[in-house]
Amino acid sequence: MENFFISAALVVGIAQVVDAIFLYRRRGLTHSLAMYFSLFEYLWAAACLCLLFVGGLGASRWLAYSFLVYIPSAVILALLVDARGLVQPSGAVRVPMATVYFGGLYGVLYAGGAGILRAGA
Repeated sequence: MENFFISAALVVGIAQVVDAIFLYRRRGLTHSLAMYFSLFEYLWAAACLCLLFVGGLGASRWLAYSFLVYIPSAVILALLVDARGLVQPSGAVRVPMATVYFGGLYGVLYAGGAGILRAGA
């Protein structure tokens, strides 16, 4: 189970980097793919929470903890940086660039941590 979790965490980290690249290219304007990435992140957070309650995770529990800290941190950062600018007059959502950078950097670190754990497993 833990090997599967670590492998999935690696995919999640890479997906976060890809999402950040898409958002960066669009200057923070979301797109349909970004909405799927967001849904995927929230589902992954729920999976991390469930796995922490069930137990059975060894060293990879820190991946689960860090992801559960990352999600609210990213939301708080977006609200602190530009709460009024999140929703554009057109109805589109613009993610502040600081949050895009934060998500991309976290994705690199998360994928890296999962990769290190995977190599040691």
